[in-house]
Amino acid sequence: MTVPKLRFPEFQDALEWEEKRIRELAKVTTGNKDTQNKADDGKYPFFVRSQTVERINSFSYDGEAILTSGDGVGVGKNFHYINGKFDFHQRVYCIYDFEKKINGKFIFLYFSETFNNRVMQLSAKNSVDSVRMPMITEMNLFIPSLPKQQKIADCLTSLENLITAQSQKLGALEEHKKGLMQQLFPSEGETVPKMRFLEFQDSGDWEEKVILQLSAVSLSNGIFNDPKKVGKGYKLVNVSDMYIDSTINENNLSLIEINKDEFLKNKVENGDIFLLALHW
Repeated sequence: MTVPKLRFPEFQDALEWEEKRIRELAKVTTGNKDTQNKADDGKYPFFVRSQTVERINSFSYDGEAILTSGDGVGVGKNFHYINGKFDFHQRVYCIYDFEKKINGKFIFLYFSETFNNRVMQLSAKNSVDSVRMPMITEMNLFIPSLPKQQKIADCLTSLENLITAQSQKLGALEEHKKGLMQQLFPSEGETVPKMRFLEFQDSGDWEEKVILQLSAVSLSNGIFNDPKKVGKGYKLVNVSDMYIDSTINENNLSLIEINKDEFLKNKVENGDIFLLALHW
C-alpha cells in the first residue's frame, strides 16, 4: 500500500507516497556515554535503554532527533523525540540531521508505530536481545510531501497532548481518591475515620467485625486446576483480569468448558469481591 486508508480532503488528489529508506531521510548513530555518567540534577536529558529519561551534565547533540534503545527489555518499544540539547547511551540509536523535505516529528510518529513489527520480523527468537544498525537504516517508510507530513504530525501531536493532559487529570483524581480513602476509613487502632461527613458527626463509633461474621458473607477458593480456555462454556475470572482494573469487565473474560456442578460450586454473583491468593 503506497497511500494510507485515511487521507485529509485537501490531499485527496495529491501524488502517491514515495518509498524511502531511513538512511535516505536522516543520519543514524549511537551514543558514547554509559549509565554511570548520569547525574540526578544534570542540566540536559540523558536517553538510556528505557522509557525513563535520566539527566546528565553534557550534551552530544543539539537539534531534532529520534532515539530508541538498542538492547535491553524495551527493544523495539522505547522511543523518544527531542528538539534541543541532549546526550545518549552507547547502546541507544539516534536518528538525526533530517533532510530538508522531511518533518522529524512525522518520522518519529511513523517510526515508533511500525519499528517493533520490523524488529520482531527480523528476529528468529520470541524476545529480541539487540537492534543492529541496518534494522534502522534499511527500514522502508512511505513518505508524502512536506505539507502532508506536517498536517499528519500536527494532527497526531494534538491528540498526544490531549491524552497527556487527560492522563494528568486522571492521575490527580486517583491521588485525590487515595487520600479520601485514607481519611474516610479508620486506620489500624482507630475506631472512627479521620474525616466524617457532617450529617454523621454525632453518630456512634464504628463497630469492629470479622468479615465472615457479616450477614451472608462466605469465602471460597476458585478452580485450582488449569482449565483450557476453549472459547465456549462458562466465563472465567483469571488472575490477569484482576490487574486491569478494580472492576472486572465480564466482556473481556475467557470462556472455559467445565461441568455444571463445578460451575455452581464456583458461581460468581453480582457484587462479589475477588482477592488474589499468593502461594509460597
